[in-house]
Amino acid sequence: MLYELRFIVGLFSGTACALYDLKTTDMLDEVGYATVAAGIVLAAYEYLITRSTELLITWITVFSLFLSLSVILYYLGFWGGGDSLMLTAYASLYATGLKEFNPLFMFEFFVASFFVGVFYSLLYSLYITVRSGRVKEVRREIKRVHALLLLPALIVFFIEIPLFLKFCISLLLLSPILITFSRFVERNVFIKEVDVDELKEGDVLAEDLKELGIHARVIRGLSKEEIEKIKKVRKRVKVRSGVPYLPVFPVTLAILYFLPSKLFISFITML
Repeated sequence: MLYELRFIVGLFSGTACALYDLKTTDMLDEVGYATVAAGIVLAAYEYLITRSTELLITWITVFSLFLSLSVILYYLGFWGGGDSLMLTAYASLYATGLKEFNPLFMFEFFVASFFVGVFYSLLYSLYITVRSGRVKEVRREIKRVHALLLLPALIVFFIEIPLFLKFCISLLLLSPILITFSRFVERNVFIKEVDVDELKEGDVLAEDLKELGIHARVIRGLSKEEIEKIKKVRKRVKVRSGVPYLPVFPVTLAILYFLPSKLFISFITML
């Protein structure tokens, strides 16, 4: 019963945060912190009814590891504050497993979320590029010689070689296209220069403001106080949007819960 309750809490909170992220590119911090608290309460309750030292030690260890990982990813600029909070929230819920006791589940979840995230980020980038009406510009960026790599990348999957090699060769062949596309989207779609009067709370800067001690490598939203300070020293600044990443969490959770025999993890292991 506890595992089902954990799944429902995680799916509900993750979906709520994902929808809010898609709409505002921001995080529902209150929901994230409440989910962390729910995970702690459920872990304490499980210990009280089972008196299992193994469960308690596993939860503390796994939760501490992923809390540390979340902080590291945030300060290195790989993830935003909302993404790190969501990973911490899920670690509090699933440190001991999803459907049964499994100390390795969060590691499986993290790896699976990477694959889901790559696929989702590519689809979202394509969607936002089409919506911005810059498809023709992307075509000009991707040279014809790059487009010719699509056929051999497809043919590779019909050759009798290990799946891992197929994946690596195809990725190598397609890398010029993917790199060109990602650079174009980052430079022309996700980063834009705006007047400081257009800044709103939660916007993320794409440039350093050394005079105010604000660094772009730390991905976080601006506060109202910071915006007022920026208006005193700048007229225009660069802001970054980017891929709203929170939908990856509930999607990955649902995949791992509903697919039988850990089919998704088995596929990743084959790679």
